Amino acid sequence: MSNRRIPFNHSQRLGLDIDRHIALDAGAGTGKTTVMAERYVQHLIASIQRSTLVLPHGPREPLSGHGSLRAPARERTDRKEWQGLLPSEVVAITFTKKAASELKARIRARVAATSKSPVDPDDPVRVYDPRIRSDADVEMLLSSLDEAPISTIDAFLSQLLSPHLDLVAVHPSREQIAQERAPLLIEEALHSAWRVRTISDAQEAGVLGYVNSFIESRDRIAIALGGQEQASVVLSGMLNKSLFVEESKRSIEAHAHRLGAPSIMTNHFLSNCSWRCSLNL
Repeated sequence: MSNRRIPFNHSQRLGLDIDRHIALDAGAGTGKTTVMAERYVQHLIASIQRSTLVLPHGPREPLSGHGSLRAPARERTDRKEWQGLLPSEVVAITFTKKAASELKARIRARVAATSKSPVDPDDPVRVYDPRIRSDADVEMLLSSLDEAPISTIDAFLSQLLSPHLDLVAVHPSREQIAQERAPLLIEEALHSAWRVRTISDAQEAGVLGYVNSFIESRDRIAIALGGQEQASVVLSGMLNKSLFVEESKRSIEAHAHRLGAPSIMTNHFLSNCSWRCSLNL
């Protein structure tokens, strides 16, 4: 049997000092994501680190759901007694959702590979770590990763804000979704917008407020752009842009205010499309 660990070169090992602020600067394919994943895992496992010595633990709720079945309480360390950090206490921010998914997958694979016992030297996956008391602790960490804040900055802030949305917005308009689902939801929202003919249709589609103004503004956009198909292409591209609807709303309201005119036409159409999509791209 062997005490095999992941081989890192000198520069990479410097990036694993979890008590220092580190800036990684390296080219593509040099192992940055691997180092980030390993650094994250060390925060979970290390009992002595600046984070645990200086800062108090966050609220640690008991493990529930399927994870509690895979890691029975009698076999695993109680979450309140866990000496390292829990995934909910480590924030990892990426620029894109794709990068966040990749980083979370790397972290999950690294945690899953951790073993409390020495591993066979021919095993290319398992990593021995004597700090792990039980395989149930590994399962506990894996289950906790499901809700870990490994995401874009938009998604992280949305997660912080979600419990308090009623304090900042009457009709919350954005929710983090998988990048692959965004085009489908935009298409569905636009199809719903074109199908609205009556107040009843509007209520079923989720249109808020001035239904007649919504229909009128929608029709004007279609006429101006040469039909529903062309209008859908333009609007779909616009809705794919982060913060487009909010910026457009403010711009239209400011312009309408300068002209002394109401601003419930195009503004209303775009706002309702956005509400239907519930996007945070």
